[in-house]
Amino acid sequence: VFLLLSLAGYLAVQEDVPLLMSCVRQNRVPFYRRIGCQTASGLRPYPGLKCPMQLLACPRENYDAACAAFPIMDPLAGPADSFDGFMAGRSVMMPLIQGA
Repeated sequence: VFLLLSLAGYLAVQEDVPLLMSCVRQNRVPFYRRIGCQTASGLRPYPGLKCPMQLLACPRENYDAACAAFPIMDPLAGPADSFDGFMAGRSVMMPLIQGA
């Protein structure tokens, strides 16, 4: 999940996105709240899914604070070419600690 969050964060940083949105299962909401997400809607059904989902929003400043608190999420902590390689379809190494 941290690779996915790092990828989303990298794209947000590159495009200077002010708000990240995520649709999650109810049982995963506490995790997303710990990394700065806030409720944007109540539970609701989504086409093609068997369980209700909740829309969460994470303002950019909350995401930046989460990256500082959890370096594993920091999209800029690893090698500079990791995300470019990932987006190009190459195998890349994603360090689990900052500076690795």
